[in-house]
Amino acid sequence: MNNSKNYNRKGPKPPNFFIGIGLLGIGLFLFFNQLTVSSSWFSYGMFRIGGIWISNGWTVLPLVIGIVMIFNNTKSVVGKILAIIGVLLILVSIVTTVHIRLSRTSLFSYILMLTFIIGGANLIFKSLALKRN
Repeated sequence: MNNSKNYNRKGPKPPNFFIGIGLLGIGLFLFFNQLTVSSSWFSYGMFRIGGIWISNGWTVLPLVIGIVMIFNNTKSVVGKILAIIGVLLILVSIVTTVHIRLSRTSLFSYILMLTFIIGGANLIFKSLALKRN
């Protein structure tokens, strides 16, 4: 009695794979086309970390101090660390203030988008999945 498990592909299915890629791409395009992205980083001037509101001007301060320290001493490790922290703080503040909203759409369009996304992902997964003998 042989208990070894043999896994192999049922057969190459390149048409299903490419049809799945096409459906997934169309579905994601239609879905992302309905999204509205806005940012309040420039309008409100503050972002929130935890429960603390921080003004955007304060996020630039470590970057400026780090650049000044690097200009005074090019081998300054503290200046480089402050500059990196400043850049990271600016990026985090921009990312945390982004708002993504789904625009108004009909139920038919929404169902069509989800059908394309799920159907395309299913075809891709089925064409790549290994079948057990």
